[in-house]
Amino acid sequence: MADISFIIDELEGHVLRKRVPVPIVHGIKGIVMVDGTQKFYPEYIYVADTDAYAHWLWENPPSEKVTLFTAGDCFLLDPLFKMKSFNIVSTDLSVFSLYNIVNRVIIKYREWRNSVVDDIVKGKSISEMIEAASERLNGYVILTNPGGKVMTSSVKGTFEDPLTQEIIDQGFTPYNTSLFFRAELKSCGKSYPDLMKGLFPDKGVTYYLKKIRIEGGTAAELLVTLHSADKAFDTEAAINGFGNVIGAILARSKEKYLIHNKAFTTLLQDLSDNKLESDAEVRNRFRLLTVPVEKYVYCVIADFEEDGVSDEYILHQLDSVFPNANIAKWNNQFVIMVSMPTHEYNLDRIMDVEAVNKVLKPLSGKAIVSYATSKYDKFRTIYRLTHRLLEIIKCLDVTSNYGNIYRYMDYMIYLDIDMMAKTYQMEMGHSDIIYMADHGIISLARYDAEHKSGLVDVLMNYLLNGSNVAKTAEVMYMHRNTVLNKINRINKIIEADLSDGMTQQRLLYSCQVVKYYKEVMANTLRI
Repeated sequence: MADISFIIDELEGHVLRKRVPVPIVHGIKGIVMVDGTQKFYPEYIYVADTDAYAHWLWENPPSEKVTLFTAGDCFLLDPLFKMKSFNIVSTDLSVFSLYNIVNRVIIKYREWRNSVVDDIVKGKSISEMIEAASERLNGYVILTNPGGKVMTSSVKGTFEDPLTQEIIDQGFTPYNTSLFFRAELKSCGKSYPDLMKGLFPDKGVTYYLKKIRIEGGTAAELLVTLHSADKAFDTEAAINGFGNVIGAILARSKEKYLIHNKAFTTLLQDLSDNKLESDAEVRNRFRLLTVPVEKYVYCVIADFEEDGVSDEYILHQLDSVFPNANIAKWNNQFVIMVSMPTHEYNLDRIMDVEAVNKVLKPLSGKAIVSYATSKYDKFRTIYRLTHRLLEIIKCLDVTSNYGNIYRYMDYMIYLDIDMMAKTYQMEMGHSDIIYMADHGIISLARYDAEHKSGLVDVLMNYLLNGSNVAKTAEVMYMHRNTVLNKINRINKIIEADLSDGMTQQRLLYSCQVVKYYKEVMANTLRI
């Protein structure tokens, strides 16, 4: 594409009049000298000698949205300057001088465009295209995700710039550098709304930052650092167009889903590494995420056991059921940050439970949903607790009311037991955490081990269902009378008042300790 304003600037004060309703012209094929015989086509720029063809132009004005430069000016051109269908610029230059200046710029446009198209035709990767662009621009070119993580970059520039080199060496845009770019770089205007530029004579460099958007969200950023530039070359148009090409390649490939979420991946990495030291830093990084974050955030972690399924496919599936969430592959699991304007307790308001289960079940997947927080700096804590509980649930024989989705709040007691078990083993020097359980439940567990009666499970489900025999029978797929008989037997063994609230709490916790001991720790009670 060609920026007519740039060509006008190249004419260096020789412009007499101009009307440019279409400042950006796409797909320029070349320049044509008006000879009084041709038709006008929008993909060409025309140069006319006013002395020879002003009357002809007056009688045959262009009907297409073309761009016309004239050598000289006269009243016969007045009607053309009143028309809104095309660009017209009159100058005081001779036709040959005008042609040479415009042609020099057009040649540069075409050379750049042809080189990029040639890279695409040859099937070059994005990394190879970035390296080639670096050589043509004679500078540094870096592609990062929205969180500042370097996706690919040119190997090195032909000059030294410590700031750019630091980004390449670290593989990440430092927080202070990111703030510097956003404070010092200015928009390149309406023609290039996603391109920012900053000229720093003291550093001897110019920085360009191009936002690459996919489906309305920022998928990547292109940073270009130049020491000097060819004045006849429209660097802004070249970088903006190149960024659009990279965006189109990303959008057409499955790579889109990985790149779309790398900002979130980077955030998880930095939270894990404790690189973000203050709440302000965390909040600023949250603002860089691809999907805007609302007041309350939930951490959803999905784990899939099905082999042979690509990450891209799973990310695509999760993206379809969590359309307004940030998603990333992290620690061999998929982390989804769901955000809501209000604190929701009903799982159906947080996600489409049926749709999510349709993704999880065919791939033998499980997902756990954390509680919500409005304190973004505590997301690391929420993630770690939720991740740890999911690993526990994978060992437990439990059934969720939500299919393959587990609510943190429903199973958090097992996380408490897990932490107790770790501390217990360090303090006591052995793993027999059943000493933390009621002695009656230990007796009940030993009776189960000898008679295969499952009384601990019956008691636990009985207590979890509000001491309701009918509900317990339904949950355990037993006849009501069978449950009653087992409850009676339990009463005889543990000799406890099952109607007392404190007793119920103690016995339920003890049942859960025994369940953790057997299923998570894989220990066996000695008879």
